[in-house]
Amino acid sequence: MKTYHPTVIAIYYGIILVITMFSNSPLILGTSFLAASAYAVYLKGRGTIRYILTLLALVSLFSCLLNGLLTHNGATVLFYLGGNRVTLEAFAYGLAMALMIVTVIVWFISFGEIMTSDKLINTFGKMAPVMGLTISMIFRFVPLLKSRYKEIRMGQVSLGRGNVKGPINILKQKIKEISILVSWSLEASIESADSMSARGYGLPGRTGYVIYKYASRDYIAILLTVVLAVIVTVSYFFGAFTMYYYPEIRPKASVGPLLTEFSFGAFLVLCFLPLILEYYGDLQWRKSA
Repeated sequence: MKTYHPTVIAIYYGIILVITMFSNSPLILGTSFLAASAYAVYLKGRGTIRYILTLLALVSLFSCLLNGLLTHNGATVLFYLGGNRVTLEAFAYGLAMALMIVTVIVWFISFGEIMTSDKLINTFGKMAPVMGLTISMIFRFVPLLKSRYKEIRMGQVSLGRGNVKGPINILKQKIKEISILVSWSLEASIESADSMSARGYGLPGRTGYVIYKYASRDYIAILLTVVLAVIVTVSYFFGAFTMYYYPEIRPKASVGPLLTEFSFGAFLVLCFLPLILEYYGDLQWRKSA
């Protein structure tokens, strides 16, 4: 999908993130998590698996403990703590919320990999230039901070300040390095804003060179994404992808096995659409080689 038009990427990720965030069904959240993880691993390599699993474990532990110990609703009592009921439903709801949060984060991993700064500005530059520039700067902020911190650290080591002893001295050195990093980043942000303002970015009537052109495959991908999203959304309003966690865990409504299976099939295709498109592109490339 990374070779498709930026608008196709923006539409797809907007739809898949909205569906993921508004559904609390373990089946939907689990499917979305697996698809997001598979695509992130495809783009960034197997080393991403460890990061994803660690993130899932930490967020799940925090969410389950927080919701399980603070929310006392639910019919299945596991034990009592200080006179308060600790229920299975509270832990289950915390786990579902943790899975939703981690899934959204994992989707953003692949989004940040394929949606570069020039694609973001191309997508939002005319509709919302300030938002497009802001989003572009946000996505490049973390890797930029990492590279700058490495540069600052190397400079400090070359000045003989890299091997300080004692916790107090180490803390002082880290504070100094972070202070340098913050000052450098703020100065660079001001320079970027002045540079874009001098170029007339965001002014009415300003034109720009567009390097991304629509192709027939882009229209097909948009149409397929929208059709699948409509099927899933209609099924959602019939209660296919909604669960009740209190007072007991059960589906919101009985919609029938045919609608449930059909809508889940549509969601399955929608989730794995990026991998399907990537595999199809690789197959076409091998045939042409």
